[in-house]
Amino acid sequence: MVCNYSTKNSTRTPALCAAFVRKDQSSEDQELLDGLTPYLSAAIGRLSANAVVAKAQGKQSEPIVLTTREKEILQWVAVGKSCGETGSILGVTERTVKFHLQNVYRKLAVVNRAQAVTVAHQYALL
Repeated sequence: MVCNYSTKNSTRTPALCAAFVRKDQSSEDQELLDGLTPYLSAAIGRLSANAVVAKAQGKQSEPIVLTTREKEILQWVAVGKSCGETGSILGVTERTVKFHLQNVYRKLAVVNRAQAVTVAHQYALL
């Protein structure tokens, strides 16, 4: 099992992990690798999230201020709602939700929903 964790060259893929299996590997070894995979994936996810938060904290000299609507949309994102579902709930168009979500991404210095929710929790915005 080889894991390489780096945030210097890639912001979108801060963790890269690959398993190399030999042809003569025993079934016990394969079973062990299969059992470890979910734990390794979770650990890499945490490392990735921590890297995103550290990056956001390094860029922030002022407190992050989200509008009421941005916070509202982020709360629905945190529970897994799509832009369309969130728009229906709030009585706005999907495009409006996407607009606010892009503003959230910019303010939090992130590129996706998972990162936005992670950073928002770190800053106690949710």
